[in-house]
Amino acid sequence: MTTKELARHVMAERRLNSADTALLQLFTRRTGALLRWQKKRGILRSSKTRSTVYSIFGRSPSSTKMEADR
Repeated sequence: MTTKELARHVMAERRLNSADTALLQLFTRRTGALLRWQKKRGILRSSKTRSTVYSIFGRSPSSTKMEADR
């Protein structure tokens, strides 16, 4: 999944128009920044496969959601 695809999913969850190119570009930059921030802190790591860009290690899906809600 690319950063742009992930940004589209975020926009869909927030019920925003992903056809708006300026807004999509903004969300793509913000999503990329968030992924880099999490990668730098060891929360995420890059994957060699195109289908999975980032993977979470050391955390279960429920604990990751709880930390995102903080």
